[in-house]
Amino acid sequence: MSGLILRTLNSIDWDFVLPRKGYVGPPHWYPGTFIPALSDSLIEALTPEGGVIFDPYSGIGTSGWSAIRTARSCHIADINPVAILAGYVTTSLLALKRIDANRAYAALGSLSKLVDHGDDLFGAESLGGSDLDHAVEAISSPKPAELLQQMRVGLPQWEPLSRWMARETMAELGSLLARLDQLKGAYLRVLGMAMISAIARTVGSQHASWGHIADNVRPRELKPQSVRIAAMRWLNRTRAFIDLPMLPSRAACPPQTSVHIRDWSNSGEDGPGTADLLLTSPPYADAIDYTLAQRLSLYIMGHTDDDILRMVSGEIGARRKRFKSDSRVQWSEQLCNALASQITWLKPKSSLCLVLPHKDSGRSAGEDDLKTTLEQLGWDLFFERDRSIHQSHTRQSWTSIKKETILAFSRG
Repeated sequence: MSGLILRTLNSIDWDFVLPRKGYVGPPHWYPGTFIPALSDSLIEALTPEGGVIFDPYSGIGTSGWSAIRTARSCHIADINPVAILAGYVTTSLLALKRIDANRAYAALGSLSKLVDHGDDLFGAESLGGSDLDHAVEAISSPKPAELLQQMRVGLPQWEPLSRWMARETMAELGSLLARLDQLKGAYLRVLGMAMISAIARTVGSQHASWGHIADNVRPRELKPQSVRIAAMRWLNRTRAFIDLPMLPSRAACPPQTSVHIRDWSNSGEDGPGTADLLLTSPPYADAIDYTLAQRLSLYIMGHTDDDILRMVSGEIGARRKRFKSDSRVQWSEQLCNALASQITWLKPKSSLCLVLPHKDSGRSAGEDDLKTTLEQLGWDLFFERDRSIHQSHTRQSWTSIKKETILAFSRG
């Protein structure tokens, strides 16, 4: 690894005590996300402009946003349909803004008309649904219509939702879903589904924490919430999110975004071999039930409780598995086994960067086993640094994990 890259990495304050100026939270909430300043710094240090980033455990796509904003392309993957939906929408909106900001604002404006019965919040020129679909298809994969088919697996599961939402709220939500289905253009419907997924917890009645939803702790009282107000807040927050500055691109082709559903607990097909950097924070053993935390969104997308439990079974390191005596051993083994498939997404000469729980958290086996596995696969560790997790800008504050370790490897 070049001395310039090492000097750059060593010069960064990896604790990121203060959030970056103008930081805006993502349009979709998700537990256990890492801060964009971390992924921004690693991508800018380890990849060329116009390079390609791959995150196999992408969550809602933090690595993907950093890639698009720093003029790189991205492949992001996850097992959770909510993560796939949110990652697709956030990265495609950013990529769309790069080629034509008016189209991105027009898409949000079309949704605001739908939510507020004709009032365009953003005043952007309206675009036809097919016109917008073609623009997104040029920069994003899969096509919006294909993703919509993957995400909407059936009618909303109103009966289980009734345990979490007031009847009036569900009626308003159902009306919005019906209007959304009448929109022309698949991308607008995908964008609308992401909006509804993002506000599902807000309009529910369990507001103690997302952990209560994951643990199936139902609200004591069902209180009506305004779907319209929550949706308009989402639209304003999403506008602010895509308004954040981006690095200029000198590449002939605009950055591309590609989103993939992957269950890494099973052997996957080989990747395209096009990425310059694999950057990810793998799920931490016994820490978070990502899928169960999103149960309200999954009900709206048509998933049953049995569907959700099947997803949890494939979720590496799920908190629900902590009752097994060998849960952390299995977690480490699954992460190591998945690496054989994940490195096929990389170029022969590339980098790989993992953000892992610090050994003080009792999860040292994962770090040690991953180092050994990567060494056996021909990768050299060239950078290692511990960082503190600041509770002011993380969603891990309820866990016992207070520090992380950054590991960077290279080959070729």
